[in-house]
Amino acid sequence: MSASRSRIGKRYQTVIPPAVRKALRVKEGAVLEWVVDPENRATVRVISSYTDELARLGREIWRDADGVREAIAENQNAWPE
Repeated sequence: MSASRSRIGKRYQTVIPPAVRKALRVKEGAVLEWVVDPENRATVRVISSYTDELARLGREIWRDADGVREAIAENQNAWPE
């Protein structure tokens, strides 16, 4: 892991350092999500699009839902055709 720094300007804007832009493949217009944890540490991640973000959330929901796939498969036979 490497660290980069940037300065906050008068309008609270900052420039993403070139090494970070390259590593994250950030382009102009990209959406960034900022999360501050209880210990005041900020995490920034790139959201490529809202559609991609919703798809990611959907995958997480299904991955964490124990037994849902099995229950659907078991009950599919009862579904009308």
